[in-house]
Amino acid sequence: MNLKTTTSGPRSCGLQTGAGHDPGFGRKQDWACHKIAHEISGFYDAAHGAVMGAVYFAWLQWVYPRNMAKLSQLGERVFGAGNGYGPSESALMAIRRFKEFLIALKMPTSLRELGIQDRSAFSELASNAVEFQQSGTVGNYVRLSPQDICELLTSALG
Repeated sequence: MNLKTTTSGPRSCGLQTGAGHDPGFGRKQDWACHKIAHEISGFYDAAHGAVMGAVYFAWLQWVYPRNMAKLSQLGERVFGAGNGYGPSESALMAIRRFKEFLIALKMPTSLRELGIQDRSAFSELASNAVEFQQSGTVGNYVRLSPQDICELLTSALG
């Protein structure tokens, strides 16, 4: 039995991609951070939720210049950026408030805070994150190639 294939099946199913069984209620979803965090958590034996926070914070910063509209929407709908805020200000507010949220929960904002400093496995982990994707990328709001994932993880080191 191939343990990797057996354990990665749920990660690549419709639950995460929105294909088939759509838990997004018709909305486009982006599970890139979750797929990446699974790879990091397993390899470095780090708590998945803590890794998710650090990876998502880095992802928000990485996505900012690439899909400001989606981050602006996050700022408006979740973090209270209302009228008077332009798209850039709303997006930056979302990033800042998410970091404040992590800090308030005493959660890490970087992989380094989790004791992860060695980036030598990032290339392999990035390839694993896209392994079951026909496109060779993950994400919907911004498609991430293995090279993009390596850059994101390097920035997540803090």
